[in-house]
Amino acid sequence: ITTISGINSSLIGYGLGIAVADINLDGYPDIYIGNDFHENDYLYINNGKGVFTEEITSRIAHTGRFTMGVDVADVNNDGQSEIISMDMLSDDPYTLKRSLGEDDYDIFNLKVSYGYQHQYTRNNLQYNRGNGHFSEVGLYSGIAATDWSWSPLWIDFDNDGLKDLFISNGIPKRMNDIDYINFVSNEEIQKKLAPGQNKGNNLEMIEKFPRIKIRNKFFRNNGSLAFSDIGSGIRNAKETYSNGAVYADFDNDGDLDIVVNNIDEAAHLYRNNNTDATITGQTTAAAQSGKASLSVTNDTLAALPSFTVSLVGDSLNRQGIGSKLIVCADGAIRLYEKFGVHGFQSSTNIPFHVGLRNTKIDSILLVWPDNT
Repeated sequence: ITTISGINSSLIGYGLGIAVADINLDGYPDIYIGNDFHENDYLYINNGKGVFTEEITSRIAHTGRFTMGVDVADVNNDGQSEIISMDMLSDDPYTLKRSLGEDDYDIFNLKVSYGYQHQYTRNNLQYNRGNGHFSEVGLYSGIAATDWSWSPLWIDFDNDGLKDLFISNGIPKRMNDIDYINFVSNEEIQKKLAPGQNKGNNLEMIEKFPRIKIRNKFFRNNGSLAFSDIGSGIRNAKETYSNGAVYADFDNDGDLDIVVNNIDEAAHLYRNNNTDATITGQTTAAAQSGKASLSVTNDTLAALPSFTVSLVGDSLNRQGIGSKLIVCADGAIRLYEKFGVHGFQSSTNIPFHVGLRNTKIDSILLVWPDNT
């Protein structure tokens, strides 16, 4: 039913990230798809009759150029969902100067003339203006440049009621390296790598891709759509090639932890020790066994109280996927939505996790997927 539902399939649409949320608050889940390379990202608005309409150009002015993972959440507690998408703009001057970035002026305008959206190589945070349209505020928010980024996950690390941000990073071979493109990946080299010619030392050229491991990113939500990098407070953190991730309260201490998959090494478990500020080091045995190692500890954010809401739905939807939890506290309206797809090759904790920020909650409204 893909085609009759209005969902497009494009030969140049390299879809990497997908997020589902009720973008326009009409009671029906919408779909955001991030496309790598040239194709526009897609924003499919659900009309409630089993059909979607792609409306990204009428709602969003510009997007990332190489969109990877995406996530959707109410970031500023106004009851409306924002959209974040990942790209590969480096925050390191050395890496930035060695990396291929934007299209040149003529190619950019040529793409626009053929109907492509304005695209820029950086992370995008689309602020929901509440009128069906978005304003991109990634540079203002301080999260636009995090290097080769894959999976963004909105997580309330410190239980203050504001959703903080985790980003997984890294790629083994940096295909946008300018030196590689100019001196290795040129036309003559490509001819040698044609079918039947990729023998002997020619394959060594593939190994000339630069390899730069980088750390995953953690940002604190300061309110008003502003974020601070708190990576210096993540103990025992190391550079990796990370991609998919999932968060949950693995040790049942009231705060959220994160497990991350890595390329060519064991998974990492970021243990959130807000409650007691203890440090958990990496164990050699765990790394050798291939099991996740407790390698990183967050000692930066002081934890506050929290509670969780677990749903039991009917036989067709036992976990209540598609439900909303609306929390009113201190004049703010927090929106939580339950969908299993987030980031890139990632997922989230099934129960709603609500940070209290030492405040009194005025009311809680639970909306089931059928809008009851």
